[in-house]
Amino acid sequence: MVQFLYGLSMNDKRIVIGHVKGPRGIRGEIRLRSATDISGRFDTGQIIYIESQMYEVLSSKVVGSEILVFLDGISDRNQVEDLSGKEITANYYDRGLLPPDTYFHYDLIGLEVRDEYGYVLGHISEVIETGANDVYVIHLDGERDILVPAISSVVTDVDIEKLCMVINLPDGLDTRNR
Repeated sequence: MVQFLYGLSMNDKRIVIGHVKGPRGIRGEIRLRSATDISGRFDTGQIIYIESQMYEVLSSKVVGSEILVFLDGISDRNQVEDLSGKEITANYYDRGLLPPDTYFHYDLIGLEVRDEYGYVLGHISEVIETGANDVYVIHLDGERDILVPAISSVVTDVDIEKLCMVINLPDGLDTRNR
């Protein structure tokens, strides 16, 4: 569930990207569990937050299911132990890590969906991960939901700033009587 923090700019909002598992060694190296599938989140130079404190990643490496990082300002095991179990967050709208035409699920929830003729079909209420491609659930009060595959032949335009998506709804996918 996406939480919106009113009164803050998009850059001030944060999302959970991992959790501190504990220390490794005595020099302040941190074992963490990633909660993101965006590669590069913990690369050298990235900015992360633990509680409200900002840290720069000095180095990182993947070891099994964990990521080991050194953070600027953390230099001993005791500091890491104090952070154990804490959430790691990043700025909500750090789009620089995403390839073009790729969106976070929370970017899409709530977007108004129109067909190619401008007819409003509803809003995206859910994104279902199927393995092959995501499926968008388009909801309109009093109507059946429409399930739309997230493929380029169906989704023709996404405008996050205008909160709108345009789709080319193939015959047979419109489950409503229009």
